[in-house]
Amino acid sequence: DQAGCSAFLQSQTSPCMSATHQRAITDGPAANGLKPTQRIVRWARLKPGAEDEYRKWHRELWPELEALILRAGIRNYSIHIRGRDLFSCFEVENWHAAAEFLAQQPIAARWQKQMAPLMDAAEPMSPWEPLEEIFRLD
Repeated sequence: DQAGCSAFLQSQTSPCMSATHQRAITDGPAANGLKPTQRIVRWARLKPGAEDEYRKWHRELWPELEALILRAGIRNYSIHIRGRDLFSCFEVENWHAAAEFLAQQPIAARWQKQMAPLMDAAEPMSPWEPLEEIFRLD
């Protein structure tokens, strides 16, 4: 549902940013005029036996969802799997704005509803946990 999708996206607000990127956001635009990029890395776990179905859904990603993700400003998005553990990584200029935009989109809510039965999470609309960045070499 719309509220669940919104809660899911609102919970994903802990971007992994270097101190330099955090200062650029806090203190204004970087001196070179480029917007700082947030790199968001998250972890989630699938229910036992859901790995193949999860792979299938992502091989057949809805074109309208892909377009929506790009419209939200998300790029360089990848999801990796090891056993039942999922790791997603993407870059975005403003995660809060992207999350707010996606939370208002019925397509995103529909996708989350499809994925919820596959995820091993207490709250099916927010299975992803942000990871702390401890090192970055750009």
